[in-house]
Amino acid sequence: MGNEQKMDNKLDVSKAEKPMTELEKALALVAELTAKNAETEKALYEAKQLADSKLRLAVGDSGGVSIYGLQQFPVTLTVERWHQCLDFMDKHLDKFIIQHKAEIETKTKARQAIREAERTQRQPRNLGNNGPVKTFSQDELSALNNKMNQ
Repeated sequence: MGNEQKMDNKLDVSKAEKPMTELEKALALVAELTAKNAETEKALYEAKQLADSKLRLAVGDSGGVSIYGLQQFPVTLTVERWHQCLDFMDKHLDKFIIQHKAEIETKTKARQAIREAERTQRQPRNLGNNGPVKTFSQDELSALNNKMNQ
């Protein structure tokens, strides 16, 4: 029995954790830094994607899908409503835009109207063959600016 106790003691000592060598410490540090670098690169990639698109999706408080960046507040719909909307847009949007092109306000049109308004305010009224030049009030200019920035 005495020999068995000595063997058990030896086994217990051999199972004890060995101190890490300098090489093992360095390899563990390299593995840790490599993992952190991968996480950082992933975060940078995702941030760049968001910055490039300026639109982003998120799950809203109500459980719907929200799209941010279209306007001041997010647009939130259920998944079913998004599919319904997208199917409708696929079928009808291009045709509608073509049919109503003259009526549709765009940022370009708003910018042109603002430039025209600023130009006409600097010049005296022209009462020649073309008739009077339209001048805009400050409220009208503000409304045009708001349309342009939406």
